[in-house]
Amino acid sequence: LNIRFVTSETFLNDLIKSIETSSMDKFRKRYRSVDYFLMDDVQLFSGKNSSQTEVFNTFNVLFDNKKHIILTSDRTPQDIEKLEDRIKTRFSSGLIAPIEPPDYEMCSVILLKKAEHDHIVLPEDVINYIAGHIHTNVRELNGAYNKLVSYAQFTQQKITLDMARTALKDVIPPDAKKELTMTAARQRMLRGEVQYNTVSRFIK
Repeated sequence: LNIRFVTSETFLNDLIKSIETSSMDKFRKRYRSVDYFLMDDVQLFSGKNSSQTEVFNTFNVLFDNKKHIILTSDRTPQDIEKLEDRIKTRFSSGLIAPIEPPDYEMCSVILLKKAEHDHIVLPEDVINYIAGHIHTNVRELNGAYNKLVSYAQFTQQKITLDMARTALKDVIPPDAKKELTMTAARQRMLRGEVQYNTVSRFIK
């Protein structure tokens, strides 16, 4: 399978570069000869008429060839201002599914799976500490995890709750009130007694 995942900003930059270098044929081949096309933050095309035309044509080619198109935005197509009606219609022609922020349990599983993938020993109290404070944004969660692991590797320390508090003090203020606590069900989940088969696909 040929899969291409880009942000709207990357698509725009590629488009501008291709126009400047007279290489639009390569650009179109790159984006239109795929099986799965995933693009993030399509609301950024608001007001950009020339790029909207290229997006519209790319969408049509992929759609007509029965390829898979997945687009994300912080609002529905109809709520994106300065977006051509024909694009709104195209974007609205498929399934529109709201994506809710990850809850505590999902964040805990993501941290656990990332640690397992990286062969990092992440204690339960550290997972509880991070997920208890950062549980609404996956990017922030990944950033905190990466910061913690980098700090541990740089200082050559074993990851503990005290060390996590120090490493993440600019992300989670020391005086921040703990919002969530570990329940018995969550402890069972972290021990592997409850499985979430979709998570591994979500974080890869």
